[in-house]
Amino acid sequence: MGASLAEAWSGFGSPAGALAVIGGADVYALFWGAGYDAFHLTRVAQARLPGGRPVFRDLSASRTPEDILASHGLRPGATQVLDPAAGATLVTWQP
Repeated sequence: MGASLAEAWSGFGSPAGALAVIGGADVYALFWGAGYDAFHLTRVAQARLPGGRPVFRDLSASRTPEDILASHGLRPGATQVLDPAAGATLVTWQP
């Protein structure tokens, strides 16, 4: 089964207080001017979401999320493999 948000938050050992989850092209764009301390980009190699929404506004066939992060002054850290069978990776981008 699953856990409620409160149960999951408690399970992480997180302090009491607000939890903010951002996401979506419009929300990410709001922070370009202020800058990011870190942007955690997770990918799953073969995952495709037909009709899905892009991560960033300026994505195109020739412009990847990595291109956009780099164009805003962020640099990639080491690639962490989260699930080798699924091809799931995580890269933290920082200024």
